[in-house]
Amino acid sequence: MKKGVDPKFKDRLMSGSARLIYELLPIGSLCARLAAKIRVTRVEIQSSKVKTPIKLVQLTDLHYEPKAGISLQDIDAVVSLALAQNPDIFLLTGDYIIHKCRQSDEYAAALKPLAQAKPAFGIFGNHDGGRWASRCHGYPNLDVMSKVLADAGIHRLYNNNALTRLRDNSVRIVGLSDLWAGDFHPEAAFDTTHQHEEFTVLLSHNPDTLPYLMDYPWDLMLSGHTHGGQVVLPGIGAPWTPVKNMEHRRGFFNLGDRYLNVATGTGGLFQLRINCPPEITVFNIQPAGTV
Repeated sequence: MKKGVDPKFKDRLMSGSARLIYELLPIGSLCARLAAKIRVTRVEIQSSKVKTPIKLVQLTDLHYEPKAGISLQDIDAVVSLALAQNPDIFLLTGDYIIHKCRQSDEYAAALKPLAQAKPAFGIFGNHDGGRWASRCHGYPNLDVMSKVLADAGIHRLYNNNALTRLRDNSVRIVGLSDLWAGDFHPEAAFDTTHQHEEFTVLLSHNPDTLPYLMDYPWDLMLSGHTHGGQVVLPGIGAPWTPVKNMEHRRGFFNLGDRYLNVATGTGGLFQLRINCPPEITVFNIQPAGTV
C-alpha cells in the first residue's frame, strides 16, 4: 500500500502551501479556467441484484466558496450537467463548502433542481463541519450544511441507511459520517436487518475508510475527498493528496465482488487543478449477463 499524508496535511494546506503555489505559478489562472470544463466519467457495472438497468450520478467535493472555491454560477453549471445525464438518482458524497457558507439560502436553491428531478441523497465531508473543520476555520458541527441540504430537498444520511425504489429495483443507500469529523460509525449505518438482498451503494467521503468497511455488506462504494490529488506534477505525482493509501487517489476499482469509485470532484481548493480535471461520474448498472 502506498502511503500518503496524515490528516495534519490539511491543516498545513489551509495555512498556505497550496495558496503559495497558486499565486506563484503563472499558469494558475489558466488552471482555474480549465477547471470549469468538467468531465463526465462513465462506468458500466453488472449485478445480479438488479432486474432492470439503473443509472446513478455521483457528485462530490463541490467546495462552494467564491474566493477560495467555486461560485454559485459554477454550482449552477455542475447541477445542469448532472441533470443532463437523466439519472435515476443523485448521490452526493460531501464537502459542499471550504470554510463557511455565506449564502446558505442561495446555495440550497442552486442544489434544489437535483431533488426536484429525481431522488437525491447526500452525506457530509470533513469541510462541512465537525472536529477537523472546527480546527480549520470551519463549523464545529453540521447544523448549517445539514439545513442547506434539507432546504434543497436532499435526503441526508449520517451513519444510517435508506431503502429506495429505482425502476423495478430495490436499492439501499448507506451513508457514513466523515472519518476526520470524528463520528464515523459504520456499525450504526448497517442495521442488523440488512441481509444484502438488494443492490447496496455505500457513501463514504474518505476512501481511507475502506479497510474498516470490508466486513459490511455493500456492492458499490462512492468516495471523494482526494480531488484526485488536484495538482499532479510530471515525475512527482500528487504530493498534496490527503489520504494514507495513495493507490486509491482517484478512479474506479474492481475489488472482486464489489467496487470502489474515488471521484476527483467538481470543486477544489483555490480553484487550482493541474493534470487532474474535475468530474461527475455516471454509473450504468446492468442486470448480470447483459451484453
